[in-house]
Amino acid sequence: MAGSAEYCVVLPLAPLQVGRWIDRAAWPLHLTLVPNVRSDTDLDVLVGVVREAAVGLPPLATTMGDEAWFDPDGSTLVDLAGVDDLRPAHEAVLDALQQHAGAAAVVPEYHRDGYRPHVTVTPTARARRGERLTFRTIALVELGTEGREGLAAPIALFDLAEAGRPAVPASMPGEAVVAVLQDLAERGVRPWVIGGWGVDALIGGPTRIHHDLDVFVDVTELPALLTALPEIGMAIRSVWSENRWIGDEHLPSAFVADGPRGELDVHVVHSGPDGPVPLSASRVSLTRDALDAAGTIAGSPVRCATVEAQHLMHTGYELPEHHRADLERLRALDA
Repeated sequence: MAGSAEYCVVLPLAPLQVGRWIDRAAWPLHLTLVPNVRSDTDLDVLVGVVREAAVGLPPLATTMGDEAWFDPDGSTLVDLAGVDDLRPAHEAVLDALQQHAGAAAVVPEYHRDGYRPHVTVTPTARARRGERLTFRTIALVELGTEGREGLAAPIALFDLAEAGRPAVPASMPGEAVVAVLQDLAERGVRPWVIGGWGVDALIGGPTRIHHDLDVFVDVTELPALLTALPEIGMAIRSVWSENRWIGDEHLPSAFVADGPRGELDVHVVHSGPDGPVPLSASRVSLTRDALDAAGTIAGSPVRCATVEAQHLMHTGYELPEHHRADLERLRALDA
């Protein structure tokens, strides 16, 4: 992440979609668990901190109370929630963000002893006095800067512990990969397989267990992909630190989606005359024919990156052991 950015942590009362910017003046009902903080820590670290916090928190519940007027000029109507119900979770998440992500409160008086949990009233909805609310998800939200001051983007969304979270397998077998790719193809999305499954596609068979499926998707197919994901039982879980928002709609360029069939790691590219260009902050420079290879997964043909492109994508970072093994298998293909 380049430079400092502003975030908050909220408990949604209505669905939030990761990677979709929303109008801060009219976003869906939510309760703010951690008011605005600033951090220059890598976004992947921030997401990991919130993920671990979610694992340590049960579903949260509170009873709504009186209304109040917030902001210095008293212009924002809110419904107050039970502070004793929510302060322990507020302090736990805030402690984690400060200790592990260097987060600093934008207005310190709004935190800890000054924390006043509330739901902001919107023109179309509000919480009712005496209503008992239960929160089962937690969201890390980026608050827009640099021309997006009036916008906010949920960048990670996690289920709280014991909240009936979707079952996401620890690994993704070839049959699940093929099923996801076929479902996407039926909806006009034709990814290129990269990463570990991209190596095994070139080899023509599995050589190890794969945690997820890594793909490139052309930017022209990104809107169709975002529509397709919920239709095939997947939801965007978080964006990567290398994510860059695309176009006037601020669509994500590097993100993770998951569901009952596994995890999908998406990186968006523009296919130009000189070859594919990543639209994220990736430093990989691909050749014109980088995505011209064909491979096989579970007996089905797939589009994938070439051996040369795979080598390029395995440089510039400290390789874990399984990635080093992938490179050895790639070298054997070149031999």
